[in-house]
Amino acid sequence: MLSLHKFFELFKAIFALVYIASTMGLLANLLIPYPRLEYADEISSSFLFSWLALYLLTLFFLVLRPGAVLKKWNILFISILALVLLSIVSFLWSSDAVNTLSYAGVLALNFLFCVWLVNEYPISRVVTIIYRAIFIMVACSVVLYIMGYSGVLYYDPHGRETLLGTQPLRGLFNHKITAGLYAVFGFLLCMSLKRRVGRIAGCTMFAIFSILSGSSAAIGLLVIGVVIYSCIKSMLYYRFSLGVFIAIVLLVPLTAVLTFILAGEQLLSLLGRDPTLTGRTLLWGWGIEVALQNVLLGWGYQGYMGTEHAADYAQTIPQFVNYNVPHFHNAYIQIFVELGILGLMLYLAVYFVVLARLYILSSKTAFNFNCYAKFDSFLPLLASLTLLLVSSFFINTFFQYNDFSTLLFFVSAVVVTREFVAKCTYCE
Repeated sequence: MLSLHKFFELFKAIFALVYIASTMGLLANLLIPYPRLEYADEISSSFLFSWLALYLLTLFFLVLRPGAVLKKWNILFISILALVLLSIVSFLWSSDAVNTLSYAGVLALNFLFCVWLVNEYPISRVVTIIYRAIFIMVACSVVLYIMGYSGVLYYDPHGRETLLGTQPLRGLFNHKITAGLYAVFGFLLCMSLKRRVGRIAGCTMFAIFSILSGSSAAIGLLVIGVVIYSCIKSMLYYRFSLGVFIAIVLLVPLTAVLTFILAGEQLLSLLGRDPTLTGRTLLWGWGIEVALQNVLLGWGYQGYMGTEHAADYAQTIPQFVNYNVPHFHNAYIQIFVELGILGLMLYLAVYFVVLARLYILSSKTAFNFNCYAKFDSFLPLLASLTLLLVSSFFINTFFQYNDFSTLLFFVSAVVVTREFVAKCTYCE
């Protein structure tokens, strides 16, 4: 029989799993019909109350551990708080103040969840919980797909099929593209956390899910993710300096961007693909134009899309007539639009500091047998955050409320601010 203490510990672990899974779309999938039906507004109340319950539990657990927030305040932690606070105070100049205040508040609550999670469990346990959440979501999605459950299917507006000629799989996630991205995160975590048969079985399942999602972006990110993981591991093995790592991280995507700008249209035409990337390049041009209208502070967090200005502008682009554009399909441009050049520069500065510290921590633990459990945790976080720098050029994966990619960044940032991790003076 479980003691009260063990039951409470089990409850906290399940809560963490459910919260993480919900940022990947679990609650939305279960409580909001897809494709959304006429009664979606009626069901959405249960969706909102479910999230409210998760937020209240987060605050409750933080009250039980006040030191989780009150200690370890260093310059990096303060910078992350400044980013969150900037998103909140941006309601003062936002085009939609209510929207901004609401979603920025949710972003802050997600940050608090990450603070609690990292201070509640050692880093190895945190990464294991994240891996289990992805694994359970992917495994259940594949099983339901095989059983023929329509709720996990993706209804492509263009009628496109997967490479296998099947209907795309969205799974229990919020979209097939982000589902594929999260499966890649699971793949990278599996590469580090599992051994032998477990690694082969897990990686195979994540790869199959990516293919069944029917997203060419997901399949491409899987290949890129494996390359990134292998390159970082090799760099650590040969003891490349931090400066070389940062230089490569900066040069590779910049080279890819320049190549796309100079020869992207010709390359896509040769591959038989839409030169606009199904309208993405048009969205990027729109986003840059709008961002330059409020270049310093932006339009406010989540304060532009949904406004009359955005709706009217969308109608001037033939591809977006009668289409509710949710975002610009580029995380860099999205932050530029919402928080201006100030928010974008602050976010990127914090992001690269987190990457740099993860690389340092990985290099310190890579050759220390007593610290190998930490190395197995740092490496997939480092590879995943590096992959996000690439995926964010065509997916909106930075600094989003109730978004798993943002949660992964917050977790990584809080991890490297913890004194015992930052100094790496001992290992669990």
